[in-house]
Parts: sequence; C-alpha cells; structure tokens
Amino acid sequence: MTLRRAAFLNHVKERGEYGTVEETERAARVVPALLGAHLVGEVRSRLAARLPEEFALILLNPLGSAEPLSPKRFVRATAALIEGV
Repeated sequence: MTLRRAAFLNHVKERGEYGTVEETERAARVVPALLGAHLVGEVRSRLAARLPEEFALILLNPLGSAEPLSPKRFVRATAALIEGV
C-alpha cells in the first residue's frame, strides 16, 4: 500500500518530532537518499513501492556511496545532513 504524501510527511513529523514543515520535508528527502545507497534489489524496490512517488524516486536514485555504512554511521550521516552540517 502506497502512502499519500500528506500521510507520509505526518508520519515523519511525528516519529522524528520535527517542529516545522521544512524540517520534516528535509528529513523525508535525506533519509531515502542515504538509505537508497545502502539497499539493493528487491528490498529497495519493495520499500519504494510503499512511498509517495516523489520520495520513491529519491530512494531509487540515491546518493552514491563508496562503502556500506554501519547502522551507527548511517544514523550519524543522516543526522548531519538533516541538520545541514
């Protein structure tokens, strides 16, 4: 089941406890971009199928990654990009 954009952003806002629409939308773009670089094949395709099209396209066309990140490094990289560091 594909989420609608508003419902998806609402989930992101609630789970991330973001205070503004801008923060929420930034996180909603950064996470799929980074995650897409570390997921492959069917896993990435199945996840993309559940996202609103705009975010699915980000997931399917991710940032390049030189090496896989550990979960801890992934979280740190995501936080840095969301915060604009």
